[in-house]
Amino acid sequence: SAAGYQDMAAKYNAYLKNFLLTGDPNGEGLEVEWPAWTNADKQTLILDADAEFLEQEVGFSYTTFEVLDSFNDPATMG
Repeated sequence: SAAGYQDMAAKYNAYLKNFLLTGDPNGEGLEVEWPAWTNADKQTLILDADAEFLEQEVGFSYTTFEVLDSFNDPATMG
């Protein structure tokens, strides 16, 4: 019921509705352009809110297998 949470729900619903209707989640009134996900460019939309504010950003996502594989890569071990 707080403004930030309501804004997050509205944005999520708008992205979902656009995607279901057109195959593209982006649309009018949505501030963050969500690029198409590919194996080479694994960008996901991140929606986070507190009681007052919504934060939106595009970030990279990795599968569990990619994270586990990185543990076996000497270049990523500290």
